[in-house]
Amino acid sequence: MPEKYPVDYFNRFSVDKVLIENLINSLKDDDVYNQLTAYPNPTHRSVALANQAQIIFILLAFCPRILEKEHAKMREISDKHFPDNFVI
Repeated sequence: MPEKYPVDYFNRFSVDKVLIENLINSLKDDDVYNQLTAYPNPTHRSVALANQAQIIFILLAFCPRILEKEHAKMREISDKHFPDNFVI
C-alpha cells in the first residue's frame, strides 16, 4: 500500500479541483438533504449529516491540500460531521 494511499491513488485521475472544493464547501456548510429537521436533537447531528459525511470523506481524497494544509476547515468538517468519532 502506498504511503499516502487514498490521496496518491485518486491523484491518478484528472478531476477539476475547483469543482471538488466547491462540493466540499457546500457539503460542509449546508444540510443538502434537509435531515436536520428530522433529527432536531443536537446529539443526533452526526446521524442527520451521515450521508454528507460519507461524500465529504471521499471528496477529501481528491483534494489533499485541504487535508494537509487547511486545518481550520478540517476542524470544522470533523466537528460538524464526525463529532462522535475519534479524530487524530
